[in-house]
Amino acid sequence: MKRGKKIILIVIILIISLGIIYSYINKDTNEFKECQTDSDCIKVQTTCCSCNMGGKEMCVSKKEVGFYEKQLENCSKDSACIALYACDIKSCGCIEGRCV
Repeated sequence: MKRGKKIILIVIILIISLGIIYSYINKDTNEFKECQTDSDCIKVQTTCCSCNMGGKEMCVSKKEVGFYEKQLENCSKDSACIALYACDIKSCGCIEGRCV
């Protein structure tokens, strides 16, 4: 095979390899996105006490809300909460595929 044909073959193989790598990388990053728009995110209570009473809150994907609601089912109705305003999340939004 002539030298020119070898170079063309190598270039073609490199282009195909780069295309495969690019599609693989994009596939992986899209799979781990928890949101596409701000409306995909919601603020949830993560502790037995609400943030109005010293508890914690978090901004999560709407897909995860059920998990947190299930966790709160284990809270005792007799839980003692302190009267400490700990709410610091004003709104949730989607930034680079993550709810923040």
